Amino acid sequence: MIGTGSRLGPYEVIGPLGAGGMGEVWRARDPRLGRDVAIKMLPAAFARDPDRVARFEREAKLLASLNHPNVGAILGLEEVDGQRYLVLEFVDGETLAQRLKRGALPVDEAIEVCRQIAAGVEAAHESGVVHRDLKPGNVMLTPSGGVKVLDFGLAKGGAGHGSSGDVALSASPTMTYGAATVEGLILGTAAYMSPEQARGRAVDRRTDIWSFGCVLYECLAGRPVHEGETVSDLVARILEREPDWSALPAATPSSVRDLLRRCLVKDQRERLRDIGEARIVLGRALHEPASTPAAAATPGAGANGRRAVLIGAAIAVGIIGVLGVSLVRLASVAHGPAWRLSVLAPDDVDVSPEVPDLVISPDGTKIVFVGSDTSGTAHLWLRPLASESARMLPGTDGARIPFWSPDSREIAFFSQGSLKRIAIDGEDAVRICPAANPRGGAWGRGSVIVFAPTASGPLMQVNAAGGEPRAATTLDTTRGETAHRFPSFLPDGRHFLYVALPGKNNVLDGRVAVPGGPPGPIVCASLNAPVYAAGWLVFNQQGTVVAQRFDPRSFRTQGPPRAVHGFFDVSGQYSGSPIVTASSGGLVLQRELEKPQTHLEILDRSGRPLSTMDLPPGAWTDPRLSPDGTHLAASRYVPGDPVAPLWMIDLVRRTTTRLTFEGPFQTAPVWTTDGRRIIYGADGSGGRNLFWRRADGSGSETMLADVPNLFNDPQQITPDGHTLLYRSLSGETGEDIWQLPLQEGGKPRALMATQFNELDPAVSPDGRWLAYRSDESGRYEMYVQSYPALDRKLRVTSAGATPGGNTSLALTRWRADGRELFFLGGDGQTLMAVDVTPGEDLRLGEPHPLFKLPRGALDIEMSPDGQRVILCVRTRSSERTVFNLAMNWNQELEARR
Repeated sequence: MIGTGSRLGPYEVIGPLGAGGMGEVWRARDPRLGRDVAIKMLPAAFARDPDRVARFEREAKLLASLNHPNVGAILGLEEVDGQRYLVLEFVDGETLAQRLKRGALPVDEAIEVCRQIAAGVEAAHESGVVHRDLKPGNVMLTPSGGVKVLDFGLAKGGAGHGSSGDVALSASPTMTYGAATVEGLILGTAAYMSPEQARGRAVDRRTDIWSFGCVLYECLAGRPVHEGETVSDLVARILEREPDWSALPAATPSSVRDLLRRCLVKDQRERLRDIGEARIVLGRALHEPASTPAAAATPGAGANGRRAVLIGAAIAVGIIGVLGVSLVRLASVAHGPAWRLSVLAPDDVDVSPEVPDLVISPDGTKIVFVGSDTSGTAHLWLRPLASESARMLPGTDGARIPFWSPDSREIAFFSQGSLKRIAIDGEDAVRICPAANPRGGAWGRGSVIVFAPTASGPLMQVNAAGGEPRAATTLDTTRGETAHRFPSFLPDGRHFLYVALPGKNNVLDGRVAVPGGPPGPIVCASLNAPVYAAGWLVFNQQGTVVAQRFDPRSFRTQGPPRAVHGFFDVSGQYSGSPIVTASSGGLVLQRELEKPQTHLEILDRSGRPLSTMDLPPGAWTDPRLSPDGTHLAASRYVPGDPVAPLWMIDLVRRTTTRLTFEGPFQTAPVWTTDGRRIIYGADGSGGRNLFWRRADGSGSETMLADVPNLFNDPQQITPDGHTLLYRSLSGETGEDIWQLPLQEGGKPRALMATQFNELDPAVSPDGRWLAYRSDESGRYEMYVQSYPALDRKLRVTSAGATPGGNTSLALTRWRADGRELFFLGGDGQTLMAVDVTPGEDLRLGEPHPLFKLPRGALDIEMSPDGQRVILCVRTRSSERTVFNLAMNWNQELEARR
């Protein structure tokens, strides 16, 4: 473990210099040569990621190609105990950004500093490297007067003049010596971003020339070229306004003024072509007489300036950014062209793929999302849009489905079987009430919170200060409703939208109501909960994201739904969840559609890796091992694909084969005891029913029985092979355990159907005991009951079991000899085991942990002997999660009328 005082190969570590998503930087001493160096480490959590290793090696090669006195040098690429690190030149001094905090540089000093910057960037361009993030924070000033351009982690080779091949920018975050940890810095920080970067277009060396002009201007004027309180102000000024040339000191040589105008031309075709020219001009300017005050005040309009303003005013484009753009009060800009801002999440945070885990604040100035750090624990992360970083909110372990208070000062969320609240500037979360298996919440006026505490039943209401929840809605049993979910308040803070499950033919009903009032009217037929945004409802209609005019006072829609460009039909594990989140002013935020990559990891029971296997793109879940241990049946979901079939994974030949083709969605496969058939749940017009087919894929699927209720997932076939246990969702009793005899004519019946939720049943190998999860204590715990009589009951855990709502990452397994029971602990991440003395008089030991699952684990399976653990793990992508923020999107709809 690297740390102050430790050794890394021959180097003695002195202390930290900085950190970012692609590595930590440490100051170290090379005793062999008697000099200090900078050590850049690839984080251990990423060491097994080939994409990240490749990026790390690419950075090393890039830096090695830039051998110039004005570029921070690379001294070596080393490896110790499997961990790679760069040995970099240690540059002492302060950053140009730190120096500029004390004001503008004297004119001669500014010209000399920028001459050296130009020389370093020129060397990079001659090597085919575009920096893309040139700014004062990436320039070091040494005590001897030297200048070093640092951090080409965002650069990309092969970027020739005018190249269009640079559109796929590297997502590696910047890192500056002497700076504190900064997460998610922008690709070209907003104030130094060229117009073509702001438009999301391909960039080449001319984008560095623009940024260089911004740096030169700031060195002379003591302030950035463009400033703005909001991103709309800042970007609009970059795209439309000319710099305030009067801010330049009177002593600025006329050649430098001309150079600045050539660097800061908005049309890149008219911009300075080669930064080498800038180096020459600045070198000569050191001996050039100063300009007159009149020249200093000359505006930079002219034909080119007016043309650039018109070009900037005409655009309606996407803006490429990272969690690091200075944004505030975008919602206050109610008119103008539609804008799309793509925001990247911090590189070292695994962002939850679930739509309800990302929410924008009502005032449009902040976002909160659920993400896991390198430990794998989920927390809330707060990103004020006016800041350059996201921060984790302490006390939010295991958080999911957050929602904001109306004043945007607090966040409510669900964690560890409870509804909680936390002030964004506070320290401790406060428990409000139990919520074992939540499906959304909303905070209205008067401290009223409406929420779905479980997967079934009506919405409940509770005071934000706490108290006893009571019903906020009533299920319409005449329509077969089983659940109300995902409420969101309308602008009056009293009425709220929600979605009613299941509706007819699996098309859900979007409704509006008041807490505790009569059933509200249906406002739309959708596949998800509608969201109100700036006079429109946004929802999913037959796989297309649409918006429909909506009057929040009369609760009536107006006109037909219209397709919304740029929004994605995203689905997740929560039926009926919304597809977007919106601020009060109409900003709409959504995670970008992506195709997740999954691989199999086979571990021993201590968590030590044994082997891995790549899988076709998609989210793979519900892995079930065949009786002979050679195959896995699993479900594969690809976002945007209308079907999610079952696949067969051959663990011996390491191949994958599609197993089902009939329906839109198949899930929860289980094997018959002879290994010849697969039983699974499949969605259809009547809900999710139970089917079986041959395990080799031949023949067609056959319905097992006409089972009641609408959501049914197989769980286990009893060891004698005679009975299927399955989970079923009911509007009256929630999630229950049912059983279906597999002999011809067998009729389904409820095994456990109480007022509580019962999940994940597993009968012991001797057929005498049934293990399962239940929330009867107020949170999920593991229990064992005698089977089939259910006349004796034992509680296995007292510290919690897998939290509700995560249908993946749930596990109840007996060892083949019945002497051990496995499950996931209350954090949903730790594999637990309990020693068992089987028999009629069952005895249980104390639960003990085996290991914590790796970050990105989607689902888990165990071998019958309990010695192997099989995980479906999301492969960390080299690209960061993208959030898309849309402003004035409704103007496009109006224009298409």
